[in-house]
Amino acid sequence: RVVVALDARDGRVAIRGWTEKTAIDVLDLAKQMSGLGVTRLLYTDIQRDGTLTEPNFVANANLVKETGLAVLASGGVASLEHIRSSVQTGVEGVVVGSAFYTGVISLPDALAAAATAGDS
Repeated sequence: RVVVALDARDGRVAIRGWTEKTAIDVLDLAKQMSGLGVTRLLYTDIQRDGTLTEPNFVANANLVKETGLAVLASGGVASLEHIRSSVQTGVEGVVVGSAFYTGVISLPDALAAAATAGDS
């Protein structure tokens, strides 16, 4: 099984360890991957990654809606509400990094927030 990871800044794919932004639209590339048989995508909004600001809910929802792919969203999660709101956009999962490392979110609370958001 393969998960394609797309890292983006301002809706454009970033490469070379996030140092280079391309002219490739992330949504266009995700659709191409879907057409090739990819079913799951890890999307990182690199402007938000590690910032503890908030996820890019609009981009996450658009990827889910426009591609039909199972999207794992990464970047900016800082609260349990961010996890709940992310799940409500239709993403399959949320990557939580800095919020765990700093102790802002615990794993049991994150799992509970994701589970209850799916019930709404």
